[in-house]
Amino acid sequence: MKCLLKNNRGMSEMVSYVLLIIMAIGLSVIVFAFLSVYVPKEKPECKEDVHVAITKTLCNMSNTNQTLTLELTNKGLFTFDAAYIRMAPAGREVTFLINDPEKNLGGSVRGFQLYAPGATKPGLPPGAQYTRIYSLANIEGLTDSEGVTLVPGTYTLEVQPAMGKGKNFALCEKAIIHETIRCTA
Repeated sequence: MKCLLKNNRGMSEMVSYVLLIIMAIGLSVIVFAFLSVYVPKEKPECKEDVHVAITKTLCNMSNTNQTLTLELTNKGLFTFDAAYIRMAPAGREVTFLINDPEKNLGGSVRGFQLYAPGATKPGLPPGAQYTRIYSLANIEGLTDSEGVTLVPGTYTLEVQPAMGKGKNFALCEKAIIHETIRCTA
């Protein structure tokens, strides 16, 4: 009988170690399940044959109307979902984003994501056109220190398509296009 009582102390330590291991494994399974919901399942990639063309621009920098009317056409083989549109005075290397997805353009991100005519879901399929009027007022880099838009003249326009969903986009580095435009008063 005395031999069994001495073993109980060793047995309780073993049970505590087994319980600690079971709790550690259980916690790791719970953490894995929780984090797997937040990690994207697939990484977006930009396909090789993505090509965008600027088919029409109209830039107005009058005192009352500082806008850029832009028409893009998907000339590639794949649908792309968004485009970063940047602009700067000619000769400057740094361009400024005029359709920032972080700034709620007109109550939606429709200035960043591209929609085919009549579509409710983003994505510009091959051959489709996208037309939008962007306000140039208060765009950092296109205004002076007092918020007044720069003067009419020659500007560089840059369009970079992107593929993806939500906030998870892959930039199409090889599909960037540049065009020199003239802004009038």
